[in-house]
Amino acid sequence: MLPVTAASMAVPAVQNLLRKPTTPSPAFDRTPTIRKLLQQKKKRMTAVPCHVNSVCSTCQTRTTSLWRRNHLGEIECNACNLYFRKNNCKRPVTLRKDEIMKRKRKPRVESTRPTGTSMTSATLDIKHTITRQHPRLFT
Repeated sequence: MLPVTAASMAVPAVQNLLRKPTTPSPAFDRTPTIRKLLQQKKKRMTAVPCHVNSVCSTCQTRTTSLWRRNHLGEIECNACNLYFRKNNCKRPVTLRKDEIMKRKRKPRVESTRPTGTSMTSATLDIKHTITRQHPRLFT
């Protein structure tokens, strides 16, 4: 057996001081940094687009300009969702169309006016109606 001395008693005390603390200090905090969170988000965004295999729960279409969720959380096409919001009943399957219709906008009216003054098509329609009814006003 070894003799007990002051030096041999000090060794466990020094070892206790050199041990790592049990509670993490702020420098060693394991919470994710903003940089790590952004990298994780980029990884998630490169995955498959979220509505590749989506099917409308009402009309079973696979193509739409916009996917929405109904009040039950089911995926619906834009047309079915807006129809339900307006009429409070499901959109009939007979209204389903295979092609997405594009807007039928009026062509722009080109005028010979300077660029500072512009007239909308509604203003031109009103002016045309007034000149037909009262021809002496604009002569």
